[in-house]
Amino acid sequence: MVAIAVEPLIVERLRQHGNLAVFLIGDRRAQVDAEARCLYNREVVVPWRRINSVDDLKAVLNAAWDLLEKSKMEPKFLEQVLWNAYRKSLQGSQGTLDNQRIPIHDFYREVRLEIVRQTLSPKKNVSKKIVNDLPLWAFLFNLDLYRSRGNEIDQSKRLIFETGSQREHSQGMAMTFHGLHATEDYREFCFVKSIR
Repeated sequence: MVAIAVEPLIVERLRQHGNLAVFLIGDRRAQVDAEARCLYNREVVVPWRRINSVDDLKAVLNAAWDLLEKSKMEPKFLEQVLWNAYRKSLQGSQGTLDNQRIPIHDFYREVRLEIVRQTLSPKKNVSKKIVNDLPLWAFLFNLDLYRSRGNEIDQSKRLIFETGSQREHSQGMAMTFHGLHATEDYREFCFVKSIR
């Protein structure tokens, strides 16, 4: 689902809904000038671009959809990358409490490294669509896809995501999830851990 909001520049806060939010910001002049950008989980997928026609808006939307599609990892590959990254993070003792919870930002860094490892491995057949420099929006998009698979994931390697305390959120430890479903609110998670 795509949400399109048209707002004048004087609006203080923009609204966003769904997994892809587009904002049209008109300038204060009488001309028909506007800008649009596309976001996923509040992360910029397509930066601000000038919009002068419906075709311009369609081009921005199509660019965002194309980027999201290209960033989508095969489910089994994604499961393996996430599990391997989680295990490597545990070995690096970056975890907290019982050393099973990994801060989500550390996990993101390790996922990026694991994709590089998978790409460089001569035995692995990695899709050409996977980008070594995994942008945050692509990471969040793939995690939302992973989470949406629920019980389809091997229970011995299933990861879950936990919210943190208010203090941890205020320190910027959280990432925004849940952008696949426009009817549900975003959720913020600080940690990842194994379900077992």
